Amino acid sequence: MLPHSQGVAAGTGGRWRMLWRLGVAVLAGMMMTPGAPPLVAGETWDKLRNVCQQPQRDPAAAVRACTRLITQHRAPRKTRASYHFERGRAWAAQKRYGKAVADLGRAIELDPDNAAAHYVRGVVWDELGEYDKAIADYTRVIKFNPEFAVAYHNRGVAWASKGDYDKAIADYTRAIERAPERAPTYYNRGRAWSDKGEHDKAIADFERTIALDPTFAPAYGKLVDIRTARNEPEKAMAVLERFAAAHPSSALARRTLAVFQMRLKKYQLAARNFRRAADLARDAREKRDRLIDLGHAYLGLDDAGNLEDSAREALKITPLNPDFHALHHRALVFLMKKDYPRARTRLREIVRLSRAHPAAFEAARYGKRAADNLRRLSKMKGE
Repeated sequence: MLPHSQGVAAGTGGRWRMLWRLGVAVLAGMMMTPGAPPLVAGETWDKLRNVCQQPQRDPAAAVRACTRLITQHRAPRKTRASYHFERGRAWAAQKRYGKAVADLGRAIELDPDNAAAHYVRGVVWDELGEYDKAIADYTRVIKFNPEFAVAYHNRGVAWASKGDYDKAIADYTRAIERAPERAPTYYNRGRAWSDKGEHDKAIADFERTIALDPTFAPAYGKLVDIRTARNEPEKAMAVLERFAAAHPSSALARRTLAVFQMRLKKYQLAARNFRRAADLARDAREKRDRLIDLGHAYLGLDDAGNLEDSAREALKITPLNPDFHALHHRALVFLMKKDYPRARTRLREIVRLSRAHPAAFEAARYGKRAADNLRRLSKMKGE
């Protein structure tokens, strides 16, 4: 849950009302309070309104512009309501939710039929964890516009947050009836079905989510969770294969699939996908990490030759920074080949480097592991 913002400073609402009650004077054909700061060169009320009405561009600037309009510009009630509405949006964009609620509430006082203000305030209540208040605002929006699918969706999210999955599902279904192509609504309804233990219905909704948006990663994750819980590892792996196919440029997608294949001891498939993940890596460090993963797959295959190659490749990427994981893999190559003298040499190198670079990543762990392996070698007969 997002952190709560600071509440509105005491007296803020009264301050602007006090300024509003002051007398007015004409300036450039517009009305403003006597003694208020004059418009600066190049500034007009139209320009202030333009900044105020675009809080997504620069929320802080929007707050300043809206405040000037609220305190200095005489306008009809609905226009003033719009200034508070936009300032509320700007506060919300800065996660200052207490101030956002205050301004949105004032907008509603000035214009009770302002559905947008109810809707945005509902979103803010959601962020604050005030789900009953969010539900009340979304319900008001729905009364204004019974066909507004997003209001049903958001009210469903609030019901789900309260643990009332039946009401959440009912609202998600109403949203889907009005906007059947919105993937997030199917996803959220699937989550509600899953939380109720209705996994077949959840699977159907997650599959529909993916059909509408093949890149919707959370839906794949939920399908894998359900298939794994049902002890259906092959079906879970098939989901991850689809996920990787839908994200052909993602090293993470390939690694996720490979890690799952390692759990199933499908080392050859895992090696292939770790190799692909290394090729897709965004930077040298990520590539090194995927090569280390690749080495684990070769260990599973008892493939000393490819383990050596992957370790060498990883070490070339970080020649000035001891890569203890890769060095450990190279030592394992000689242990696998029963070339104990060379294994001992590699292990001693790891111990030496771990002492020379105690702050390096994994230095203590692999230094200890190498020392343990050296002790085991010393106890072997004929060594």
